[in-house]
Amino acid sequence: MDSTVAVLETLVGLARSTNRSIAGARFAPDCFAAAAAATGADSANACAVVSAGAGADAAGVVAAADATDAAGMLPLLAAFGARVDAARPDFTAADIEAALADPPAGRSGRERIDYARAHMPCLAALAAQYREAGETWLDRVGIAANLIIEPKTAVFVMLLHDLGARIALCCNASASDAAVIKELSKEGIAVYANRDNSPTEDLSCLHAALGYSILKAIIDDGAGLARVFYQKPPRFEELRGICEETTSGVKVLEDMAAARVLKHPAVAVNDIPIKTDFDNVHGTAETVLFTTMHLLGVKTVLGLRRALLFGYGAVGRGIAKRLAAMGLAVTVSDPDPVAALRAIHDGFSVQPGLTAAKDAMLVISASGEADTVSAEILAALPDGAVVLSAGGTWQEIALEEIRKSPDVRWDQRDLDRCRLNIGEKKLTVLSRGLGVNYTSGDGNAIEIMDLSFAGQFEGLRMVLTQEGLAPGVHRLPAETAQRIADIRLAAMGIPKEAPPRKRDWTRTRFSDIKATSAGKPRVTLYSADWAFPVRKAAIREGAVLVKDGKIAASGTRAELRRRAPEAEEIHLPGALLPGLVNGHTHLQYTGMADLGQRTYKGMKDWALAFNAVYDAIPKGEGAPWKAWAEAGAQQLIRSGTTAAADFITDTGAFTALVDAGLGGLACLEFMGLTNKMYFDGEWEAWEKKFRAFVEIVRVAAEEAGSRAQAAMGPHACYSLDALPIQQLVKLAYRMDLRSHMHIGEAPMEAAPPAPGSEDGFGARFGASEFYKNQFSGDPYWAGGSVNRMEHWGVLGPWLHIAHGIYIDENGRKELRGRRVGVCLCPRSNAVIGLAEAPVRQYLQEGSLLALGTDSLSSSPSLDILAEAAAFVALAKKQGYSRGNLHKRTLEILTVDGARCLGAGIPEVGYPTHDAWHYVNRLKSRNPHPAPLGLIRGAHADLCCIRAESHTETDVLAEICEDGAGKNIATVIGGKPVYMAAGSDIIG
Repeated sequence: MDSTVAVLETLVGLARSTNRSIAGARFAPDCFAAAAAATGADSANACAVVSAGAGADAAGVVAAADATDAAGMLPLLAAFGARVDAARPDFTAADIEAALADPPAGRSGRERIDYARAHMPCLAALAAQYREAGETWLDRVGIAANLIIEPKTAVFVMLLHDLGARIALCCNASASDAAVIKELSKEGIAVYANRDNSPTEDLSCLHAALGYSILKAIIDDGAGLARVFYQKPPRFEELRGICEETTSGVKVLEDMAAARVLKHPAVAVNDIPIKTDFDNVHGTAETVLFTTMHLLGVKTVLGLRRALLFGYGAVGRGIAKRLAAMGLAVTVSDPDPVAALRAIHDGFSVQPGLTAAKDAMLVISASGEADTVSAEILAALPDGAVVLSAGGTWQEIALEEIRKSPDVRWDQRDLDRCRLNIGEKKLTVLSRGLGVNYTSGDGNAIEIMDLSFAGQFEGLRMVLTQEGLAPGVHRLPAETAQRIADIRLAAMGIPKEAPPRKRDWTRTRFSDIKATSAGKPRVTLYSADWAFPVRKAAIREGAVLVKDGKIAASGTRAELRRRAPEAEEIHLPGALLPGLVNGHTHLQYTGMADLGQRTYKGMKDWALAFNAVYDAIPKGEGAPWKAWAEAGAQQLIRSGTTAAADFITDTGAFTALVDAGLGGLACLEFMGLTNKMYFDGEWEAWEKKFRAFVEIVRVAAEEAGSRAQAAMGPHACYSLDALPIQQLVKLAYRMDLRSHMHIGEAPMEAAPPAPGSEDGFGARFGASEFYKNQFSGDPYWAGGSVNRMEHWGVLGPWLHIAHGIYIDENGRKELRGRRVGVCLCPRSNAVIGLAEAPVRQYLQEGSLLALGTDSLSSSPSLDILAEAAAFVALAKKQGYSRGNLHKRTLEILTVDGARCLGAGIPEVGYPTHDAWHYVNRLKSRNPHPAPLGLIRGAHADLCCIRAESHTETDVLAEICEDGAGKNIATVIGGKPVYMAAGSDIIG
């Protein structure tokens, strides 16, 4: 018994003083003797027992200690995950003596945070990978986190803060460390928590965290923030998703999803094996028992003898295993029949809780469910029993209910140990019934939380970068856990095992069965001199493997040929890219190309020329719009474009994108609508027109298998009054459709507008409100188009705009804050005679950008790479000097262009009638999921640009500055739809 107590006191003391993990720890043989001596226990016994575990001579062990003691200690050490390793110990006698003499737990908040950071290699490695890859998905992202505030949490939160996130941290009073809060506040991190808070003040802190910034993600513990969020969403809520840390929280989110209350994707970080199998099984189980032994004493806990454990999930299994190794008889109560059967097969007794309560001296709730230890069960416990919770659910032990009984007295002697007197019977309740390990202890060990927070980091990556996540509870992929485990094993110096040999499913032990390849999907390998995945480094002699219209893999040509020898290969001499995106055009004006070959003195000059041609074109059945739009769509394809946002005015051009197989947005353009027309009852006709258009596009897309989608196209604030704009955008939002507008195109939209910039447009467009007020000197109108759109409630991630020339710094900031993409059209602006768009500022400020050609009536061609060359030249002219110009341009042509068109971005909020409040709704508009880079799972929309250069840098520069007219192949949905004439490119 002495040796058992000595080793347990060593483990408890070490865990309390360092907050390091015992599970998986390697001890030098002299560790336990040193610690036992410090605690006054029988050091010879303890040392002998541990030496036996190290493989010492059995005769020596028997001479030094009772053999029965030694035999009983080995399972105890194994149960807690500790082992003896003289060659490579994590702890030596000197380490333990130093920890007990100067425990990190007694140091300042900053010292404890630094100590934790030094033992959290997974988080450090993920942050390093983030920086090296140039990732930006955390940049200026608002995150509200509800987590236990202690040193490990501080390491995680400070890491997110350092990577650019805007963090607000909160938690309840019992889980707040004042010294850590102080250090976080010094770093500029908003913390809403106080050890002295009342429950009402705790709730106010949660509300404050949710309203700290424009909220993009929630990190939750027990779904506390999620529940508060859905009761009263922030006004400008743009939430992308929730990451939940605990079993109890996941259960709540699943209940919310079943009740259709959960309107966002929620990642069950708790359910990833790297969390459940370590945090729950080892971390929580270990710290619950260590904290209990610290509060009551090791001998007291061992003397309780009979334990009743509620809940046999991951936490319950870990606790049961350790209690049994300590010599306690364990009875399990769990209403889940599978869990109960599992407990029986693990060697434990299973009984209903009320039946087993009569003999239980140690009662632990690990269910994560409220009222698990009911008032009836508490009343049935024997005198002297100890009750505690290992979970995070409020009132898991039904103390509030039983305290209503007249014969019950509650004696709260301190925060850690309370007395519940039921008549003459006295029960001890630890930590007021809250989770004992984080309320009265330091929470799970540093190494354990390193794994859990690494999972949280990957959960954030999932909700912030993975497009098209539907509302509901999602799990992280298995490879995420494997990647984190690889990092931890490397930090521990464990050599990585060779990967298993690839399985051959055709092999069988039945010799008369022959597997065939019949029915296999067609596989195509597109290879090229270079492959540019966009978000990753370029691949020399690269390729993508395509199955069922999606990218199955990317890599080197040689690697993928070995991987899929059956694939049909199409080799393209050039640079393989994701399909290009044209963020703004008017295909129906393709036949007016003569206009785009001229230059003009300004908007009025160009408009007069345009109107003269447009008005002379036959209307009705003789109109050329369909043929012209189809011709324009083919020009897009020949230039490598696979998605576009097309403004359409006339019926014949409605389905041009769909008919060509292109993705993107077919935007019905509205012009000349006034407030008076709205009040005169014309709204119904506008809505009817748009709904008919949407149905035409939808039916055509379904028949053609196209990913193009209808969208709303209010032309501009100078061609539409406020009410028509508001109601048109709102209509599209309610129909789960996107909107696209011209904003900042005309000089008269500037803030304030220059005298004489009105240019005589009023007579043409007929929107009286703008021309009546814009030049009146009224400050509201003088603030520019973006300012008015914000006041009108139009701006949001459901919208992207074209041109963006006459928008000042404040306007650009507002667009970024509202997640509105901006499509720049530099060649069209030059032809018309407009000012230059502030390209340098857009790039430096981090705006979401696309490029567009506008129509051939105002641009020399529909080749988006010609637009890229003009964009790069303009950026250089304006003084953009960062070395990433070509890389950013490629992103704008592909990934960011797709985001502007709404590629799977979750969107929220729409303006209501009465005031400009935002209603909490999740919208996921995904007209064109690709291109997202040459990555697995993306739609195989590709193009290949001929390039003569020999280095990655030079090839990228050649594409962006001299790529026009050099596309040699366009692939949509894995199928070649264009191959350059006269090219021998199919291998």
